[in-house]
Amino acid sequence: MGWLARTFGTVGKVRFEGITLDGQDFTGKVEIECLGYDKSELELEIKNKVFVETGKRVKTLNIVGFA
Repeated sequence: MGWLARTFGTVGKVRFEGITLDGQDFTGKVEIECLGYDKSELELEIKNKVFVETGKRVKTLNIVGFA
């Protein structure tokens, strides 16, 4: 999706912060390439990625910045 996302979509780094179900605060950043995502869909995808990478469920997640 590289050239398509760069031409018509969104490419960059997203910084986020959140709280897991067991009460731990966390922050992070991830590189994204997407077409047609709004903020809520992007937050859901990041929650899923955090679960896959760490095995912890996310209670809340807020996007802090985009570069």
